[in-house]
Amino acid sequence: MTINLRTLAHAGIALLVGGMFGQLVAAPIQETHAGIAVIHGGVGAEERAAIEQTASGYNLKLTFARKGSGAYLFGVKVVVRNTQGRVVLDTTASGPLMLAKLPDGAYSVAATEQGVTLSQNIAIKGSARRDWVFRFDLPKGAEPEAT
Repeated sequence: MTINLRTLAHAGIALLVGGMFGQLVAAPIQETHAGIAVIHGGVGAEERAAIEQTASGYNLKLTFARKGSGAYLFGVKVVVRNTQGRVVLDTTASGPLMLAKLPDGAYSVAATEQGVTLSQNIAIKGSARRDWVFRFDLPKGAEPEAT
């Protein structure tokens, strides 16, 4: 896993400046995994808006929520495999939204929260974005929820 150091530096500056003025500034996390660009976060409305502003450059959008209430989840483990079963992306989403730039192809996406794994097969073709919501059926109070 390679972390985009420039983004981390900007996020750190934004948090420092925001902290000096009594507020935190939303900063989604940007990473690159084996050449695949990923952005995740979305805890809070400002951070979700920041992610949505960059969404046009990504061809996969995943959302993680609790089944029933729709409460957003964070800390979800995400593993994406190609048709040969090779892991092309393995990360933990820091918020309820995750965007990725995947090459054309068919993929199996597995999302795990509190020991519950949900899977979905997704085909990626060009820049057309695929959106998928993973809705976890978890016991009340068993998971972290994002606001």
